[in-house]
Amino acid sequence: MVMKIYNCPVCRQAGLPDYRNHHTVCPQCDSDLKPYLLLTSLEKSKTGSILRNWLVTSLILIVLIVSSLFLKNKLEHKGEIIDYNRRQLVLSDSIEQLQEKINYFVKEAESKEKKLTILMKYKVRKGDNAWKIAKMFYGTGSKYNLVEDQNNLKQPYQLNVDQVLIIKLDE
Repeated sequence: MVMKIYNCPVCRQAGLPDYRNHHTVCPQCDSDLKPYLLLTSLEKSKTGSILRNWLVTSLILIVLIVSSLFLKNKLEHKGEIIDYNRRQLVLSDSIEQLQEKINYFVKEAESKEKKLTILMKYKVRKGDNAWKIAKMFYGTGSKYNLVEDQNNLKQPYQLNVDQVLIIKLDE
């Protein structure tokens, strides 16, 4: 195999290897000749793209043929689809009616269900106030107004030691 010797395209230095197939740097002008390698690879890829175009065109034709056969088959069964749609409408109406009945019975059951309320008597101790009592029973002092409302306490009021308060707790 005879190896061809090329000249540098920049400075015309002779004796370079084929810079279109191998990455080469010119020893005289220190030019990187990689762009020529890339251009050559682009030309090679063009022949591959022609083959790829034929392949894509063939695939598109196959898809068109298969889809036309599918559409033809679908049009033949259009009558069945219309019948199924009618059945679906009838069944969906039945489902809506049954859902309404279920909702009615659920609401009725919820209205009959009574919430259990526990009434507790609490004796006021020294240093107690509505905030502390609400924090003790409800977990937060910000519900002090419940203690006031349940015991008809109007601002300003004072809680007396051994005064009995009614505390309502929902379960």
